[in-house]
Amino acid sequence: MIREVESVVRKAQKDDDVLATILFGSYVRGERYSDIDICLVLQPKDYPNVELFKKSSHT
Repeated sequence: MIREVESVVRKAQKDDDVLATILFGSYVRGERYSDIDICLVLQPKDYPNVELFKKSSHT
């Protein structure tokens, strides 16, 4: 799993749309299996079929 995570991080570092790569959760704790351990922070722009944020109707 470590190789796969490192591969994703290396690819993200080369992508101009990726502002940051955040590793957290079980990966950081050194646990072998997990669900989501990588967060990619992207440049704000339109990404087809992906809704990043919704404005809340609550005030």
